[in-house]
Amino acid sequence: MVTTRKKRVAMTEKLKKDVFMACVVRVSREILPYGSFTAVGETHKIHPRTVANLWYSTLKQIPGYQPNTPLDPVSLLANVPETAFTTKFENSGRNPKHDRDMLLQEIKNIDPTARRTIRSLAGAVGIPVMTIWRMKQSKKLKVHTMALKPKLNDDHRLNRLFHCIAKIDKNTINSVAEMTFKRMYNEIHIDEKWFFLVRDGLRCIVTQDEPPPKAISVSHKSHITKVMFLSALARPRFNHTTRQEFDGLIGIYPVGEIDMYVRASHGHQPGDLKWCNVNMDRDLYRDMLFNFVLPDVKKMPIDNNIILQQDGAKAHLPDDDPLFAAKVTELFGDPTAVKLYTQPAQSPDLNVNDLGFFNSLQSRYYQTAPKDGLELIEMVEETYKNYPAKKLNRIWLTLQSVMNQVINQRGDNDYTIPHMKKKVLERQNQLPLSLDATKGRSSDEEDGEYVLSRLARNLQMSSGLGVSAIQHRNNNRGKKHSRTRNENVSTIKNDEPPLPLPSDDVEALLSLGLYLVGFGETRQGSSIIRMRRFRAFFGVGPKAIKSIHDDLNRKGHKVTSDKLLYGNELAVYLRYGACIVGAGPFPASRHDITTLRGEDDPGKGLIDQIPDGMRGIGDSAYRSEPTKMSVSQRGDGLEVKKFKARVKARQETLFSRLKAFNILNHAFRHGFDAHKQCFEACSVAVQFNCRTTTA
Repeated sequence: MVTTRKKRVAMTEKLKKDVFMACVVRVSREILPYGSFTAVGETHKIHPRTVANLWYSTLKQIPGYQPNTPLDPVSLLANVPETAFTTKFENSGRNPKHDRDMLLQEIKNIDPTARRTIRSLAGAVGIPVMTIWRMKQSKKLKVHTMALKPKLNDDHRLNRLFHCIAKIDKNTINSVAEMTFKRMYNEIHIDEKWFFLVRDGLRCIVTQDEPPPKAISVSHKSHITKVMFLSALARPRFNHTTRQEFDGLIGIYPVGEIDMYVRASHGHQPGDLKWCNVNMDRDLYRDMLFNFVLPDVKKMPIDNNIILQQDGAKAHLPDDDPLFAAKVTELFGDPTAVKLYTQPAQSPDLNVNDLGFFNSLQSRYYQTAPKDGLELIEMVEETYKNYPAKKLNRIWLTLQSVMNQVINQRGDNDYTIPHMKKKVLERQNQLPLSLDATKGRSSDEEDGEYVLSRLARNLQMSSGLGVSAIQHRNNNRGKKHSRTRNENVSTIKNDEPPLPLPSDDVEALLSLGLYLVGFGETRQGSSIIRMRRFRAFFGVGPKAIKSIHDDLNRKGHKVTSDKLLYGNELAVYLRYGACIVGAGPFPASRHDITTLRGEDDPGKGLIDQIPDGMRGIGDSAYRSEPTKMSVSQRGDGLEVKKFKARVKARQETLFSRLKAFNILNHAFRHGFDAHKQCFEACSVAVQFNCRTTTA
């Protein structure tokens, strides 16, 4: 007689709870009656001993339970822990032969080129392949794809950083809420893309007993039919004028022409139509903009201040192309209605097309099966037409998250796009129209040092206004303006109002902690600029503004025709650490009073920035302006002398830090404009360090 073994019942978490509840229900007179384990076991088709083991093991986990004590059903149910019926066994099974922590540490020390596959990694570590596979299945290892990225130099990083900073909405700089990026509703991104008839390495899912699909044969991989398209995208939004949704799809246009076959061949007859690709040059690009893109731009809900962003390909038009401006005037009646803008070089991640749209559109297109170039064009256009507007809007938000990463990485492209869960936010109707701008903190920064405080030292050039727009939140949120160690002056009180400024715009930007006003560069002599001295105009409080200069290495410096000394003029309101105005570069031979008066540009000198009724503090070079400047005199009292000494010490603190930037102590070969930006950036970093450190 053959006996069959009874199938073992899996003790799931639900079954354990049901068995325990059945036992609790049977409690009578503060005890569990005899035969309860057998009755419960028969009901749930498990052995009575299993019921008993579960009952006693659960009672031991109840806090305060003592054996052989009266049972209270209500107390049992209220105090039983949630983990009493868990089915997870963390420490079960045999111990692994290889310590996982040691393996992970050893794997980290192996060169990435030796761990491209599971087999190569197992060989490098010297363990079985199955061990690596199990570690991957347990989430201890993951596969990372190393994508090729454009190589960047300092100029590329600088331009990328400027581009991203310029995308911050200026209206949110002084708002109570966070700074945010512009909504980019006036931008159109255009770019070219090749679409192939077939591609190598296509995947498909087949059943176990199904033969694989027939392989696609081509004469050579370089002979695969392909078509170039010019794509133009805007951001989707609701058009309040037409009360309709604008999908953001301006258009996608094939680059080429339709021709006819002359001779019969396999697959076609004489007279059949075919598609012929042509090389994209500047004339063809201009014609496509004039005949296709610009007429379709009228789909936009707005008709002015539209920016057409393109990459810097040689075939593309310059930003100031006169023919383009004439065509815009013809179509829109205003030459500034649509402007060309060339994105930073080596920056495909700053264009919506390259960032995600082309890949997404290509994956949708490959689900079709075109047979020739004309069908390829038809299916690409159909796929483009049916592209979801919500998905395109998410790509525009991804672009803003990318710009945050570019700012954090000081313009570099070595970053990972953060996951925002945009689909979840979209379902909850919480998807933002624009993202908060980064606070400028990099993930690998030490001691909380911000990116912008080291910008000039790392990139050697920057923009004062753009930098201030990013860093003002870190400087001003939730705290009073800090002082440096040299600013402990008894004559300055916390309740003194800020220095009034003649311009409302300057006053508004002063709240950021920085504003540098351009005075126009003096183009004299060579463009090789050697910074060996600085001129500075400093303010201490509403009743005192100090104007002095540092003549470091002034004497004994030989000025030649190819190496001219140039200086800069700053105005810094040191109570708040705010750079109010800046002038330069100008020849070092220029007199202090000439710069103060702004004789080459009347009305814009530093003296015009001093409010009426107030005077600055300067040395004897400023005696000729007694109504605006106060100089040291023999009749000054002791307190006045001490006060002016503190003012000078405060200025020296900032100057000593400004000199630490080696870029200002050597020949600067990038021209006047770049030098001005560099000097402003150094001033930003010095100002920030003075306000946030005490050394």
